Amino acid sequence: MVIVKLKGGLGNQLFQYAFGRARALESGQELILDISHYMPGGEGEHSWPYELHKFHIAAQTELSREQKKVLKYNFEKTGIKNWWAKRFFPVENYNETSLAFEAALVPAQRGTHYIYDGYFQTERYFSSARDMLLEEISLKAPMSERSTTMLEQIRQSHSVALHVRRGDYISNPAANAVHGTCSLDYYCAAMSRLETELNDLCYFVFSDDIEWCKENLSSAGKFVYADYDQAVPPEEDMMLMRACNHQVIANSSFSWWAAWLNENSEKRVVAPKVWFRDTAMVADDLVPTSWIRL
Repeated sequence: MVIVKLKGGLGNQLFQYAFGRARALESGQELILDISHYMPGGEGEHSWPYELHKFHIAAQTELSREQKKVLKYNFEKTGIKNWWAKRFFPVENYNETSLAFEAALVPAQRGTHYIYDGYFQTERYFSSARDMLLEEISLKAPMSERSTTMLEQIRQSHSVALHVRRGDYISNPAANAVHGTCSLDYYCAAMSRLETELNDLCYFVFSDDIEWCKENLSSAGKFVYADYDQAVPPEEDMMLMRACNHQVIANSSFSWWAAWLNENSEKRVVAPKVWFRDTAMVADDLVPTSWIRL
């Protein structure tokens, strides 16, 4: 079995799932998602919810009785059961040590059980499984009426999904120190870059601060704002962004996934050159080389 410990919001969960799915495929084993982070008493109980159950993922979130035995015996210090488990059902623990691609984490081998802990934010870990992931990361439930209406608008235009992440990147000092926010200059430069190559663009704006977007983007082009009277599930926004022809993303794993899942062979994706405000965090492997960095 391949066990991946989940943490963070939807974008992070998708990175961890994609990483684990690729490792499970390599080794011909079952993928188990450890969601204890989101359970009562877990570290993320009051922050982000577990959301992958909304997609057609190929993973379990609970260990079988036999799988629990294998792990229990491997982590016992002494005894014949411990020796037997380590001899015939070895378990390897891997903790991600940096944001860079780590070749030591792949490939997984048949006959060994793996436990992985990290964010795994680069397609280099799972690009080999892209076709499968495109199918699995699709919604189980039909979209809401509001999202369905916007999807039709997207399909009828030369669409660009423009994502502005503010929210906790502004209000949470710790998040702001790590991530920072993309400036208005970045978005204007991204739109200008796209408009040198593409015509008749319509920007579909997704944000956790739509009012800021309306105040700052309204005079710069043709916009449709994902502005709803009631909250729309985040996975619907991601799938709407995915459906656009092109993307301008924020320094956010949420819009990263919307862009990566976009199946348009001629898509243009603009991403911020500076992904983290914290200069100690290097994101060279995070953004695919085919995307435009500004």
